[in-house]
Amino acid sequence: MKVISEKSVQVQAMMLFDTDYPYEWWIRAREIWEIEASTERDRNFFKIVDNAFLRTAEQRQAGGSSGSQATPA
Repeated sequence: MKVISEKSVQVQAMMLFDTDYPYEWWIRAREIWEIEASTERDRNFFKIVDNAFLRTAEQRQAGGSSGSQATPA
């Protein structure tokens, strides 16, 4: 990524998705981000962020971390 480590991006994305607004926004925006990821670097960033989202979604469905103002996923 050349700016911050992949692990840092992952941790920050998971923290972000632990709140409702970013979580709900990614549900709507993720397809556009995936389409627009034209370079290997962009695709890698998308993959890291989307994997963090998917982990958060699994936790929410399992009743784990539910964000600051939980909305069923």
